[in-house]
Amino acid sequence: MKNQLFLVSLTACLVIGCENGSDNRSKDFPILYTQNIVTDNSGAVLNATITNVGDYSILECGFVWSIDHSPTVDDFKAELDYMPATGPYTCKITSDLEKDVTYYVRAYIRSSAYLVYANEESFLSKGSSPPEILSFSPASGLDGTEITITGRNFSRLNERNLVRLGDIPCTVVRSDTNEIIITSPQVSNYGDYPIIVSVLGKSDTSESHYTILGPKIVSVYPMEGKPGDLVTIEGEYLIVNGQPCEISFGNSLATVYSIEENKMIVFVPPTGKIDQSDEMVNISVSFGEKHYGYTQGFTMKQSWWKVSLADLPLNDYFYVSCSFSINQYGYVLLDNSLYQYNSINDSWNQKSNFPGNYRSNPFVFIINEKAYIGAGGGNDPYYKQDMWEYDPLTDTWKQLKNLPAIFYTCTGFSIDGKGFVVVGIYNYVWRYNPDDDSWTELNVCPAITTVLFNSFVINTKAYISNYYGDLWEYDSLNDTWMQKDNCPENSWHLLFSNDLKGYAWLYENEVSNIYEYDPETDFWLKLYVIPGYFFPDILFVIDNKGYIGSQGVYNNDEGFFYYFIP
Repeated sequence: MKNQLFLVSLTACLVIGCENGSDNRSKDFPILYTQNIVTDNSGAVLNATITNVGDYSILECGFVWSIDHSPTVDDFKAELDYMPATGPYTCKITSDLEKDVTYYVRAYIRSSAYLVYANEESFLSKGSSPPEILSFSPASGLDGTEITITGRNFSRLNERNLVRLGDIPCTVVRSDTNEIIITSPQVSNYGDYPIIVSVLGKSDTSESHYTILGPKIVSVYPMEGKPGDLVTIEGEYLIVNGQPCEISFGNSLATVYSIEENKMIVFVPPTGKIDQSDEMVNISVSFGEKHYGYTQGFTMKQSWWKVSLADLPLNDYFYVSCSFSINQYGYVLLDNSLYQYNSINDSWNQKSNFPGNYRSNPFVFIINEKAYIGAGGGNDPYYKQDMWEYDPLTDTWKQLKNLPAIFYTCTGFSIDGKGFVVVGIYNYVWRYNPDDDSWTELNVCPAITTVLFNSFVINTKAYISNYYGDLWEYDSLNDTWMQKDNCPENSWHLLFSNDLKGYAWLYENEVSNIYEYDPETDFWLKLYVIPGYFFPDILFVIDNKGYIGSQGVYNNDEGFFYYFIP
């Protein structure tokens, strides 16, 4: 580097000496002169003469220029595409010259040993030639695609090349006089757009158009469904840069069941309504800023139906103790009054009163079309140890043997003609045999100790959850437990099931949610998002329909009672 700086200074002395005809020194380095400059509105023609190429091979030769004195190869540079011998050489500059600006120019040569600059000349620019687009590649792409534009008269400075796709500005990655590389911007646009390059106020537009690609929906099947149903979406670019696109039904985002590059299977997402008739919604696919709506509307089928609470005493003097169903009938125990719901004619009838003392949160299980109710909390004593059998055929109650221990807040279920109770706090598990009215203690439930358990049964397996959403599967045949996927939320309130799947009603932050659990995939899916704070205390299942209601005590309203078909 010290030698190069020395030779730059020495070259100026040699130039002067040669012009006077008095240079007698060794010339192992190149000697050259910057000469006259010719300008017009298309650029400038730069001229130089080499009087000696030196003793080393020439690697590079050309001109450098700048708005500052003493330009170097770090400024604007035009390199010849051939290695000249002694004599004149010339170069036409057609880019990077601003009109009415004075530039300073020096010829230069780089040999294997030296970098030599000639004397400095200046000129007043009349401007540059307009940019010219010759081609670009690729012809289409997704957002973020790198596009190479070839042509003439581009700027060597990225910031001077203003490139657009139609009206959409693009980011220049790197550039030279004959090539610009850009990236396709993140935009919502689709379709064909010309490429426009502007340099120093002059522009050119490509003859052919670049196609902005993006995710699209080609077909949807089926075209109707309710939350939780599977819908197949076929389209283009459903996976972008390794990331799946988002599918929305109206304003609700769908959960993906499976995905391929051009095919997605999604769950119909939850709605924000509980009292809903069939509704037409739009399906759209999006990725980043791109949104593409399918042309045909999707019918969101009604899945909730309002049913009657007319014959229930809705006031602050009666509290729901428990609810259950047997065959086509649902039952609600309000304090000691038992009411039967007829799902066929949507009516309520009062049945024989419960002979035991009032209690809250007792366990209930059904065996051979009879209900078994026991434990629960009350005033005297607080934890009950009595147990009762209800026969709906005769509308009669029968007291059974007392429980073998104090059952704190607990949950009950039945499998293969036996009843099971999981007891809170200590997590005890007991099995009841109605044949001899006996109890057998089983393995302890391994869930986190809590005062609140809920349960549902699918086929021959029971699923137990605590307040925190921890879910455990119980195998009654082997008396074993296996932890399963936790629900995405805690604050559990009610669990129930039909023949194939389990359901949970949760309330938190003044929003009520219903989740569906699939034991085959061990997966929870949000089915409904219901605005408002609902506290359902009536729950039973008839013909795989979930009946959910409240007498209104906690809601300070007239109550609600719906059934939904999952």
